[in-house]
Amino acid sequence: MVELFEQLNLKSEENRRYINLYNTVEETKRLFKQQSDYMKEIHETYKASKNKKEKEQLLVNLKSVMDILTKNISQSRETMRKLRQDNNKVNQSYNDSVMKEKDHFKRIKEFEEECDKNDDMRKKISKRK
Repeated sequence: MVELFEQLNLKSEENRRYINLYNTVEETKRLFKQQSDYMKEIHETYKASKNKKEKEQLLVNLKSVMDILTKNISQSRETMRKLRQDNNKVNQSYNDSVMKEKDHFKRIKEFEEECDKNDDMRKKISKRK
């Protein structure tokens, strides 16, 4: 029973890792596509710029976009930091639960052994009578 439960936990953990990997790859893909779209848009806008004033406006717009991207990066880092903290808490909780479970099974086994001893003693006592 315990082995089955452990196998189930291992399989569940493996599935979670694959799901997380898939989500990470999808998010990375989305970010790369977004970056590619930005680069294409910048290139097209630069090619369409005819005079110096339009190119200066493009430069101002690019600086604005860079500021926004820097802000997004900071927010992403903060989110990642919080997720790591949450992950650490969940892992700690999981480890504590596993230890409690092991302790529980150990106590059940000890209890069963003591019950067996008690049964043996009762049998011996009943044989003496």
